[in-house]
Amino acid sequence: NRFLNEDNGLQMAFLDGNQPERLCAPMVDRIKSQGGEVRLSSPVKKIVTDEAGNIQHLEMRDGEKIVADEYISAMPVDIVKRMEPAAWQKMPYFRQMDALEGIPVINLHMWFDRKL
Repeated sequence: NRFLNEDNGLQMAFLDGNQPERLCAPMVDRIKSQGGEVRLSSPVKKIVTDEAGNIQHLEMRDGEKIVADEYISAMPVDIVKRMEPAAWQKMPYFRQMDALEGIPVINLHMWFDRKL
């Protein structure tokens, strides 16, 4: 594993609490405080762009259209590649996605009520 063999490959830090409370909630609070909206479990059907490649809106699976100044996605790389709009397929910036590969990752976090 290349990551483990690099000098700085295995540096970790831990949150002093659970991830949703210590990491996700502050991000959501900040986005909302700036007038933004966070949607979870909201499947995107299509990224709709104009001819220049600018996003016009997101077409959601339920038919709703979302228009925003900025969009943030947590989609896996293989899904993003499949949803890539035609206008982006010719742009060098988005061609960099060709080199991205998704990796299967499973994390298990266990918290015990006493020291083992």
